[in-house]
Amino acid sequence: MRDPRWLLTLGVAAAALILDPLGACGDGGYQFGTAELRAVVAGEWHVEAAGRTYDLTIDAATAASAAHVPHASAGWVHAAAACGERALVREAGACVDLTTMPVFVTGRNGEHFTGELTAVGLEFHHADLRVLDGDKEVFSARVEADGRATSEDKDVVVVHRPAGANARS
Repeated sequence: MRDPRWLLTLGVAAAALILDPLGACGDGGYQFGTAELRAVVAGEWHVEAAGRTYDLTIDAATAASAAHVPHASAGWVHAAAACGERALVREAGACVDLTTMPVFVTGRNGEHFTGELTAVGLEFHHADLRVLDGDKEVFSARVEADGRATSEDKDVVVVHRPAGANARS
């Protein structure tokens, strides 16, 4: 007959696997949140792309209205075992340290655009901003933690003046 402690150990291991299949991933140790992302993306944007010029505003309060940072799992089992990924809107995903936040953009003439700011990693160094007009991309840019923005597309000019800044970056 087997030792009953072996069966108890097996039962505890099985329960742990069912309750948290990837080892208590939780919030994943992120060192930043909504406030840091809003701070770098909010402000005025001047973009020249695809032969058009856009003067845009991303308002921190508008970006905040759609943002939600989950700090704990809502149930016993993590959604789709999404270890290391969080979204500032609820969604499932794979094991990648990825943070996304929706942004709402207003043009100088009242046009409305949507977008998404995506940061990779547990610490915030930079994020990728993608702005859309419907399902068509207007522009994408990398935004550094200090608010500087650049585009990898040599035909796109991006100038970002963070909210509260006096000089263009």
